[in-house]
Amino acid sequence: MQLTPAEAGLAVRLAVARHLLASTDQSVTRIEAASGFCDASHFCTVFRICEG
Repeated sequence: MQLTPAEAGLAVRLAVARHLLASTDQSVTRIEAASGFCDASHFCTVFRICEG
């Protein structure tokens, strides 16, 4: 996979977040919590960096 465990974990959490954003009408706060991020601000920053 050529990913560290931390990178693989982040990839999984971002995949869950992408799925929830596309398929539900849940708030960003609920999505960040469901995908394992510590807060919405951190989630938004990481998502923007990784997803563009």
